[in-house]
Amino acid sequence: MDFKKFNAKHLKQGEFVHSKVDAFFSGKMMGSNSKRSGLAILTDSRVVAYTSGNFFTGEYIASYPLTEIVSVEAEKNNGTTFLTVTANGLAGVTFQSTGQASNLMALAEIIREKMADTKKAESKAQPLQASADPLESLQKLKTMLESELITQEEYEATRNNILSKM
Repeated sequence: MDFKKFNAKHLKQGEFVHSKVDAFFSGKMMGSNSKRSGLAILTDSRVVAYTSGNFFTGEYIASYPLTEIVSVEAEKNNGTTFLTVTANGLAGVTFQSTGQASNLMALAEIIREKMADTKKAESKAQPLQASADPLESLQKLKTMLESELITQEEYEATRNNILSKM
């Protein structure tokens, strides 16, 4: 039920859901610490804590963009699995589950992979725009090649473009 409502009301145009796990989550909600039953959802651009709520509690949604997440911690403790997501400038959220422990652990790994993919794509898109100095641009380009952020072909094409402007 919660997932259908999320899809209908909150999934953005072109956004794809990679994974969802039934879980309790806790964090700052409506100004105070609270714990709710709902979903941990991973899309191609964000991690979402979502519950459709009920007559008394109402709907709750918190989004954590992958570009803003600074840590993802998963641990098992006394039969309960905890997954904590912390983002820059946002209060973190902790998901917990007793029955779907492996699902939360797998979700943590998928989030880390998506974060790495997002950071890789970002560094590919903007590394040379910040520098007007061609030598600095060439150094950044070489670092990107050595870090396998770009292919040899991308390296050579960009390098030749920079050199032609010197």
